[in-house]
Amino acid sequence: MARIGGIALAVAILGVPLLPAAQVFQGKTRPAKTGTLMKVLFKPHFGAVETALKGAGPQGEAAWGTLYEQAAVLNEMAHALLEDGRCPDKAWAGACSQLKEASFRIMAATDRKDVKEARA
Repeated sequence: MARIGGIALAVAILGVPLLPAAQVFQGKTRPAKTGTLMKVLFKPHFGAVETALKGAGPQGEAAWGTLYEQAAVLNEMAHALLEDGRCPDKAWAGACSQLKEASFRIMAATDRKDVKEARA
């Protein structure tokens, strides 16, 4: 599960439960707090992707569609967490980059409904 591992590493660096000291807690012009974005958008979609790729993986068209949507939210979050002055350092930027790559690959794997590829 290298892709999920890549996302898990990004989660560890971005600090879903514990935000790093260097983290920017709010963007410069956008009102949403970074912690709120992590809690409401990032964390539930990460958990859903992780769950979807366990066992036999997604079953049926709807499940694959949902996996695509969840990975797409993670991909967009990776972009948003780099914008508006939210990126405090290279570790944060690196985690966002890993998240972008891993979630994009999962999205691509859903087109082929290839659970092995999504886990790679």
